[in-house]
Amino acid sequence: MAESQIQQGEKKKAIRFIGLGLLLLIAFGVNYLLVYDLSYTPNGYEVVAKDEESITIQTYDIFNMEEKAYTTTFSGNEKWRVESLTDSVERHKLNLYFLFTCITISSSLFIIYRKEGFSLWKAFWRGHGYSFIPPLAQLSSISSRIMDIIG
Repeated sequence: MAESQIQQGEKKKAIRFIGLGLLLLIAFGVNYLLVYDLSYTPNGYEVVAKDEESITIQTYDIFNMEEKAYTTTFSGNEKWRVESLTDSVERHKLNLYFLFTCITISSSLFIIYRKEGFSLWKAFWRGHGYSFIPPLAQLSSISSRIMDIIG
């Protein structure tokens, strides 16, 4: 009898582990499609045109609607800024991907822990509800860097 209870406990843990693994895969996949394939970048940027000396960057508002296009030309010693801006826009997209994935996973874990009977505070901490802070801080830093360069 004790042996069957141990097997059931291990089976329950295995099912939970597989379920959380699937949750992670789904979150990573859906958010990748959202940011990279559908280009959902609220308060984001996109490189519209680029050559050796100039770059055109499209900005988006909170609802992912086109806001303003900035065309900046660099000459002489500042040509490196074109590549720097391109890299910054890509890092911005990557941090949006991380942010959306953190929000998706922590929200799902929060719901799971609440259904298991944990208090709001415990479910928030066990579900890593604070995990969105690092990508959010990086997004702020990268956005200010991009705006400093393009004016």
